Amino acid sequence: MTPLPPELALETEPDIPVCASCGGPGAYLINTAGQVVCEACEAGAAETDAERWQITDNLSAEWAMRKVAEAERARDRTHEQAFAWREQIDRWEAEQLKPLNRTVSFFTGHLAQFLQELRSADPDTKSLSLPSGRVSSKRGQAKVRVIDEAQVIAFLQKYAEEMDRPAEDFLRAKVEVKTLALRELLSEDGLEAGLAVLDSDDYVVPGVEVTPPAVTFTVKPRAI
Repeated sequence: MTPLPPELALETEPDIPVCASCGGPGAYLINTAGQVVCEACEAGAAETDAERWQITDNLSAEWAMRKVAEAERARDRTHEQAFAWREQIDRWEAEQLKPLNRTVSFFTGHLAQFLQELRSADPDTKSLSLPSGRVSSKRGQAKVRVIDEAQVIAFLQKYAEEMDRPAEDFLRAKVEVKTLALRELLSEDGLEAGLAVLDSDDYVVPGVEVTPPAVTFTVKPRAI
């Protein structure tokens, strides 16, 4: 197991109990004789102890109760120490990741910007392949969101009537806008500009908010 970094070392090292049976470190169990033993020795003696030892009177019952209390206190201390170590590790991890995250963000941004410049010079350029990785771009679709449904419904009902088309082409039975059908009516140039403009006659559809399509960039290093 990899040891904790030096910065996570405790100010004072805790005493490490030694097994009363084999003399090895890391003992934390109490046997029936009240001795601190390691898990291996305790496991080997457990079957014999179970047959050999039992509570016979109030004194042995009290002794057993004290052992339970001692073990529970030790268990609580173990939980507390583990919690403290986890906090230390979390703080250490956060500090270690800060500069690494900044580095990834900095160079990823510059790689995306460089590919954007290549795209501006040649729209057919969608990616950049490098020995250490690949920068790719993907053009998303414009998003159409109805922000005033009553306005859009009234508009589409009138539009369908003028075009001699059934209103159901654009509206659901409960008089709800079919956003995908509405999207097909809109001009691509208008969508690029963030406008809901009909492709056929440049009518502006009221009550619609358009988010122009965005280009996303992905930086994926190769496995070393």
